[in-house]
Amino acid sequence: MKKIFLIIISFFIFYISSSVYVNANEIIYTDVMTDLKKDSSFDVNDYEVNPDDYSLKIIQIAESNNRELFIYVFHPSFKTKDLKATTLKMDFSNEDDFTFNPKLYNLELLSSSGLFEKYKVLDFNCNYAIERYYSLIEISREKSIELDTSLDLSVSEISYPINQKWQVLPQEDKLLYNLSEIKTLELEIIESGNVYISADGFSLNNLLYAMDTDSWFICFYSKNFTISQILNATLEFEYRTIEYIDDPFNLVDKDEISDWFSKTIDLSSNDTAKLVGKGWFSRTFEWNRICLSDDYLYQMEKQGMVFDSEIRAKLDNVGQYLFAFWETEHFTSKANMVEAYGYVEIRNLSILRIEFIDRNCKTYNLGVVVNKININNDPVGIVDVNPVDNLFDFFPNILDYTIKIVSVILGLLLLYFIIKLFILLTSKKRFKKKRKKNKT
Repeated sequence: MKKIFLIIISFFIFYISSSVYVNANEIIYTDVMTDLKKDSSFDVNDYEVNPDDYSLKIIQIAESNNRELFIYVFHPSFKTKDLKATTLKMDFSNEDDFTFNPKLYNLELLSSSGLFEKYKVLDFNCNYAIERYYSLIEISREKSIELDTSLDLSVSEISYPINQKWQVLPQEDKLLYNLSEIKTLELEIIESGNVYISADGFSLNNLLYAMDTDSWFICFYSKNFTISQILNATLEFEYRTIEYIDDPFNLVDKDEISDWFSKTIDLSSNDTAKLVGKGWFSRTFEWNRICLSDDYLYQMEKQGMVFDSEIRAKLDNVGQYLFAFWETEHFTSKANMVEAYGYVEIRNLSILRIEFIDRNCKTYNLGVVVNKININNDPVGIVDVNPVDNLFDFFPNILDYTIKIVSVILGLLLLYFIIKLFILLTSKKRFKKKRKKNKT
């Protein structure tokens, strides 16, 4: 391939009034080739077909006169499989705000022609600041059952690094686009899942309604940086609540499944999770939000967690990091002769950015390139606080303490009698000497 990106020179000029036409209430978009050919240096022959390259590459962006943002994608294997882009991970900033806060945006396909496709970035309005910047981190597509057979079943979308930063400068009726390269952090997912924690002890309420906890985690390693410490991170995913009802008399409506909701979570290196149980013989659990995966194993197993052997082997390796990012309720209800179960499902989890220190003590705050995953709801680790077991554990402890106390008391009594005997014996000797002296 002669050229991967359209922009090899420093600048590219686009006429912003030519991308969108408004006709009454209808918006008509120009096609992908019409837009790309506005660049005199663009040559279709520079982009070769590769049936084995399933990646997507961004070759240009453009703002419209309707405050929309378009991206232009090169798709080398379009003849093999019609793989469409789904999401774009991007950060927007301007001369007044340089905070790095990447987000995921859905994409809508507007036009395609062979190797090239034009997408609109949804739910994004261009900010016409004098100087603005688009940091493009990754572009994703749906996993193909036929082509992506080597990937883990949990992968929902496959992501590819973009590593582009576009500076947009208005010049009269034109826009000037300046392209530079940025760094990204590329991650490989080792494992994800949840551990099931039953911290509550015995109570009358627990007989009919048991509330336990699913603690969710994701384990990964860096492919292009050696990380010595993670300072903070941002994750995004979708979740929904599910309630299954088993009613033999059909008096209650059956299963309730909510819509999918989006959630963003920020983590810091000092964050800890704490779970305090209720009732007699309950327990308290605590662990770090950000840690090495083998340290997470140590923390949880020390508190009674039993992991699946295969999962444990994956986590018990050096240099892997783990985010224990969220806890959700997992309940069982047996009230009113109806049995119900409730829990949460997670899909399309992605890590947006990570601030970290590398082995050379240099600090980075980078966007993350990582496949999106769906997390299996079946727990990979369980710790169950059984009040009956705790009761049996309680009495041996009482017996042990009693034996120790009795031993101490007996020891003190023995010491007391020894001292008394010593005093008695020494006093008799003094008495005999005194009597002998009086006789003489």
